[in-house]
Amino acid sequence: MVNFKITFKLEEPFGPSEKRARRAVTEGKEHSYSDESIIETVLAEYDVSISCRVEEVFNATVHLNEFLYELFRFAFYAVTGEVPEDVKSYGWSFKRLAELPDWLDEEVKVLRGLLGEEFNELTSSPFLRSFLGSYDPILIVYGFRKGEYMYLVNVDYRKVCRVSTSEFLRSVMNVAEEAITELESCTRVFDENGIRRYREMIDGYRELTKRLKNLLGIENY
Repeated sequence: MVNFKITFKLEEPFGPSEKRARRAVTEGKEHSYSDESIIETVLAEYDVSISCRVEEVFNATVHLNEFLYELFRFAFYAVTGEVPEDVKSYGWSFKRLAELPDWLDEEVKVLRGLLGEEFNELTSSPFLRSFLGSYDPILIVYGFRKGEYMYLVNVDYRKVCRVSTSEFLRSVMNVAEEAITELESCTRVFDENGIRRYREMIDGYRELTKRLKNLLGIENY
């Protein structure tokens, strides 16, 4: 039985991806949009769901690029307890609870209530805070690491997901590779229009996936 699952999809009327990309490039060129703006359009409005032991702990419309980079950030953290400085971040990292600013006091109260006796231990070492690419500013997810487990805490949902590090990483790898495959289906559209940045972006995802696998000492995960 799969205890932890991450899924993403592009809902109608936006899909399929290649059709959407071609439309975005055509309209972008007509209006003299920058290459970056065209790519941003293609990566917007993906639906993401994260479930833990069948229960949903995250469901949001996200910007796919930000979501993927945050997943990579959480994955590196899951392995080493740290995030490499050269990994792009769309969230926050804290070394201990005392680093949180006062305006997050309400979130701290929620975390304390949800984590109970484990709160002090989990917040005494580095942890993460993120929107996971969501457009909704109240969907905050914290990531904690303890032994062989990751704790994902959705403050808004008032839910805690405790998942083994190995299962968490397996899910991240699967989603990253699925996303790369989907995005690659649009490379011809961008190549034909001389937008090289798109392929460079995908290469960046591939490089991060390779680094994670090397860190884990595996070929396939």
